[in-house]
Amino acid sequence: MSESYTVLKEFFENRPACKEALAKLKSGVEIGILIDGEPACALFSEGGQPKFLDREANKPDVVFSVNSKAVQAISKNLGENVGDLSVQILKEVKNQNMSIRVPGGFMAIMRNGYLSIIKLGGRQMWDYLAKHGISNIGKVTSIIKDLMKKK
Repeated sequence: MSESYTVLKEFFENRPACKEALAKLKSGVEIGILIDGEPACALFSEGGQPKFLDREANKPDVVFSVNSKAVQAISKNLGENVGDLSVQILKEVKNQNMSIRVPGGFMAIMRNGYLSIIKLGGRQMWDYLAKHGISNIGKVTSIIKDLMKKK
């Protein structure tokens, strides 16, 4: 196990914001996470509890690739508030320490709870997005469709 894996496991499985966000995913939905290009890990909710396992995600709709800089920055977030965590993730994407792919279809994103997670980001996330030219849900939809092309 890498240090980054250990840090992320503790973060995802023990922070309230992670529990709140992952609870919005439908049962059986898993997110893939690549750490420094290493084999994928699986992030999901089981019985209302976040799980982060050292195995490939089953049919992930979304895959995050993170480097150790992103891991350290995210783990410094207290993880109490989904809005704060969302902004931190967006900053890491902007700083190119993290990337997002959407290998699942657009309907899977709509059906499997991801939009509910986006809503949890609230005012903090939307203010950050607006500062970067993403001012409405239509633009978010467009970004999701662009990410789907990066399979």
